Amino acid sequence: MSDQQAPSSAEFALQESSIEAAANHIRSAERVVVFTGAGMSAASGIATFRGGSGLWNGLKGTLGLAYFGTPFGWKLTPGFAWSMYLDEFYAPIAAAAPHAGHLALARLEKERFGA
Repeated sequence: MSDQQAPSSAEFALQESSIEAAANHIRSAERVVVFTGAGMSAASGIATFRGGSGLWNGLKGTLGLAYFGTPFGWKLTPGFAWSMYLDEFYAPIAAAAPHAGHLALARLEKERFGA
């Protein structure tokens, strides 16, 4: 059970009007850019960089960032750096499936902007 309370009727009306205003802006826009945070992909099982189980957390993350997050590590041991990149970063992305948020953005792009 969540500790959050349901929004009051005034808060709900404000949220509803904000959503409607956003929808109206999208309807009249020639282009739209959507910026999402790491949580958008985290819902598909892709680790964030700084979240609770983020790629850069803990000793492994700190050492990994210091080594693989700089040209030094890539230049010194490029094969090892690529291997770590593929295992730790690329593989989870390649294995992930889109969730409802991703699908909604894809649908918006296709239906509204014909992409």
